[in-house]
Amino acid sequence: MYIFIYVLIELIIIFNNCLKSGGPVTINRKGFTLVELLMSFLIVGLFFVSLITAFMAVKMTNTMAKHRVQAIQVARGQVELLKATAFGAIANAVNVAAYDAGPDGIWGNADDFTGTLTVTVRDVADFDGDGNTAETAVDIDGDNVNDATAALPVRVTFTWAESVLGLTRNMTVTIDTLIAA
Repeated sequence: MYIFIYVLIELIIIFNNCLKSGGPVTINRKGFTLVELLMSFLIVGLFFVSLITAFMAVKMTNTMAKHRVQAIQVARGQVELLKATAFGAIANAVNVAAYDAGPDGIWGNADDFTGTLTVTVRDVADFDGDGNTAETAVDIDGDNVNDATAALPVRVTFTWAESVLGLTRNMTVTIDTLIAA
């Protein structure tokens, strides 16, 4: 990269000297011309712009990855809460949940980042392999009869809005599990 910049500057010097003298080029001078300085500032400026752009892209990717990990933790936490819930009390639910403390770093106030946490009691993942994903119970023991008192198929979905380069994208994390009685 530096060699390219050096060669480019030397070519500019040679071209500039050709224009000034109108004849063969001799490099025997002191200092830089205005054109040489402007070109070097342009090259250095382009380098810093690309460096700042790369830094911003890495920062945005890091923030998105952080939010995804936090969303996975919220969904896993909901699965653990469902495991601790009485079997008969597990039901469909939709809640708003915070997944990041926001700019101030304090949980429980208005600037928290939130998303929608949805619990669906349905065999969306087709755990029993019967091709029916609308059922609310699955066949656990292989007798081709759904065992509603043995286990519940549950899908936990967490959805949030992520701002990416000025555009809002809806992001989703989904966990499918069986909760035993």
